[in-house]
Amino acid sequence: MRKGGVAVECWEYRQRHTIDVASDGLVPTKLRSSLLPLLHHRGRGARRVTPVGESTRIRKRQRITFLLVESRRSDAEAWLGEQGWRLVAPIAARTPPPAEPTEAEVIS
Repeated sequence: MRKGGVAVECWEYRQRHTIDVASDGLVPTKLRSSLLPLLHHRGRGARRVTPVGESTRIRKRQRITFLLVESRRSDAEAWLGEQGWRLVAPIAARTPPPAEPTEAEVIS
């Protein structure tokens, strides 16, 4: 992740099928280095927020906050769209790649 920036975004699940993270998985192996599920939002107005874990079950209209690596954004967005996810809102501005240290920073 050092070579590219990241974005934190909230996506809403729009399918009828419930996702059981423990048995179904949430992100395919090929995208695990570029798409990280962080938070599960549920309840009226998505007010109940918990970390995504093995016991997470995702139902229609529930939301997940994901960390997306910018260099693989198109792959992640394509997969999310195919699986019935819809972007709700970016949570944090996209971060640029870290700057290389200056000579003064390296010396000190």
